[in-house]
Amino acid sequence: MAASSAAHMVEKTQSVPALGKLKGADRERAFHRMFLPLAFEVAGTVVPDPARRLTAAYGFLAHWAAETDRGGGLYNWNLGNIHGGGDWAKAGHDEYMSTDTDVGGTGNKYNVTFRAYDTAHEGAYDAAALMMRAPARRTVILTGDILDLYVAMRNTGYFNPWCSKDAEGKAVACTDDQLRQWMVNQTAAIKRDTNDVDYKAGYQEPGVTVLGASVSTLAFMGLFGVGAYFLWKNKG
Repeated sequence: MAASSAAHMVEKTQSVPALGKLKGADRERAFHRMFLPLAFEVAGTVVPDPARRLTAAYGFLAHWAAETDRGGGLYNWNLGNIHGGGDWAKAGHDEYMSTDTDVGGTGNKYNVTFRAYDTAHEGAYDAAALMMRAPARRTVILTGDILDLYVAMRNTGYFNPWCSKDAEGKAVACTDDQLRQWMVNQTAAIKRDTNDVDYKAGYQEPGVTVLGASVSTLAFMGLFGVGAYFLWKNKG
């Protein structure tokens, strides 16, 4: 795919290289601890009810973690892993070229542009704006029914998740219960990893070290027996 003509193309740059050096539970814990304050800050701007802001923050953070492989695949502060093009490109905003995976479980890669941001704040607020665009997704965020977030995302065309393959190797779509269980597991991991984090203190730009002690974690690819596979398209 050719770069959008009006967009300003920039180099694809890993946002937090230290996260990319971590593996498994260590990376997950570091990502959760680093970005929960930012997720809470963003939630405070879109959720009027203070009692529901932390729950909304868990939803935003779970989404960012899934999109960026817990920060290992976070480039140009695109926390939502949002494609470029369209009005974004026409306005002359920054984009970088990368690859995405074909929807439907084929595993085929294709070239596509992604939005690029100068700061984590810009990426976080834009990801939240896209999430809040569809009424069904917005309702889930505002009411605190965060376990239904991935169901709402699928139902509004934000992504096309599949959780297994049949005997012929074809993708089998996730059920509502599987999507809810995925969010249950993610929010449990966030709470476990951030139980001593002052999430109201505000987001701090990452320093040199973001290491965290190794903790037990649910294996993402083993949630549903044969494995869970999620393909995102960020168009909704």
